[in-house]
Amino acid sequence: MYRIGDNKMKKLVLTTGLLLLCSMVFAQSINDIFKEFGKAFGAETSNVSPLKMRMERIFGEEDDDDTRLAKKIKSMKVMELDDCSQQVKQRFAQTMKDFTPRGYEMTSQVTNEGDTVRLLLKKKGNIIQELLIICTGREDWGLVLMKGDIQSEDLADLVHAGSDEL
Repeated sequence: MYRIGDNKMKKLVLTTGLLLLCSMVFAQSINDIFKEFGKAFGAETSNVSPLKMRMERIFGEEDDDDTRLAKKIKSMKVMELDDCSQQVKQRFAQTMKDFTPRGYEMTSQVTNEGDTVRLLLKKKGNIIQELLIICTGREDWGLVLMKGDIQSEDLADLVHAGSDEL
């Protein structure tokens, strides 16, 4: 049995505390990524606020598939790194290589001619609350974060429409 005064107990408590501290320091959120790389020279960021999204819903055409999907998106954040230095791009690629924020699941990864696109979802039941698209590679570099209430079927339709355009 360990007592508080034992060296082994002190080492165990200290080691556990350090491990927890390290995991908190190295854990990055999506917002941390946007802040870190959005400041880089050549980076372009834009936010589409909930108000702008509501305006699209009001003035969009009803039978347009894009407008139908846009009505389900509450906000969108985009960061483009295409014009950044190669160092920034490589650091971004390294950071994003195994990046999976808490609560997200990676649903697909596609690599084509040197470009990699990863699709991560945060779901509640059959509703996609957040959609994160990570692009790295030869030509396309950046992040897209969409928040809303998107049905899984709507996303499948969007992915199918996008693959038809390729």
